Parts: sequence; structure tokens; C-alpha cells
Amino acid sequence: MEQRSIGPAEMIQIRPATADEAAEITNLLRQIATWLQHKGEPLWNPESFTTSLVQSGIERGDWILAKQGAILAGIVLRQTEDPEGWPDRKPGDAFYLHKLCVSRAFAGQGVSRKLIEWLSQSAHSLGHGYLRLDCAPRPALLNLYPSLGFKLVDQRLIGGHPTHRFERKIR
Repeated sequence: MEQRSIGPAEMIQIRPATADEAAEITNLLRQIATWLQHKGEPLWNPESFTTSLVQSGIERGDWILAKQGAILAGIVLRQTEDPEGWPDRKPGDAFYLHKLCVSRAFAGQGVSRKLIEWLSQSAHSLGHGYLRLDCAPRPALLNLYPSLGFKLVDQRLIGGHPTHRFERKIR
């Protein structure tokens, strides 16, 4: 896969997705799910991602994307509650993050950090005190999230799967 460089000529732009980007987001989700399967680390079923499912999230303003020009570099799903993963936290005090994905062409170039920083600023401006997420106990993820300012809250079973819960205080 072609490696792209994030350079000053064409910086990464972070923003909410628009309706015409649903297919692009769906394709990236499927690509990452397939890549994880090929690595022997299946996480999501690629076919579980549909354009209509993504479209409904776009309509709610949940999908945030990173683009370099017209090229999709990364995505994340942002929600204001997560009753399954965080039933012990009140809705509205945080953004709950899911499906953080970076195109393999942009891997290792700070796209995740740019998305998280944008989300922190957005959450702060709306009066939220935290970014929260949960993830499978995979070494790459357990290293990534602390490097982005997240602290491990606990480990628990969510939906029968071992999960690490992280949060990042933003105010």
C-alpha cells in the first residue's frame, strides 16, 4: 500500500463527516477489519459495516474524520453516552469514542493524535470533562491510548469480552 506523508502543503483536516462520505467511511471500516483478520487479530466482521449504518451516525453528527485533501486518513465514532461500555458513568459528561481507524497509508503519522486533540477541544467547548473509550486487550492499543493521554480506568467484561476502559481528562 502506498505510504502517504502528512506535510505542510496539505495538512490533515479534522471535521464531522457529511452525508456524501458514508461510503468512504464504510470502505475504511471494512478495510481495517479485513486487515486485522489477515493479521490474525480479528476484531470486527467487515460485512457488519453498512453504508446505511454509517449514514445514520453521520446524521447524528457522530462520525468525525481526518482528511488530507480528498483522501480519507482516519475516522472515529463520537457519542455522548455508552450504556453498554460505561454504565457506571452519567451520560453527557464525556465523549465516548469507538472505531478509531487510520488508513494504512497514513499509519504512524499522527492521525490518531490529531483526531484525539480535535475531540478534546470539541468536548471541552461543549462542557464535557472526559474522552472515554474501551478496547480489546491488544498490545498495540494498550500502548497507543496511554501515549495519547488516556489513563486506564479498569478492566472488565463487556458483552462477554475482556475489555480495558480508558479515559482522558480534558478540563
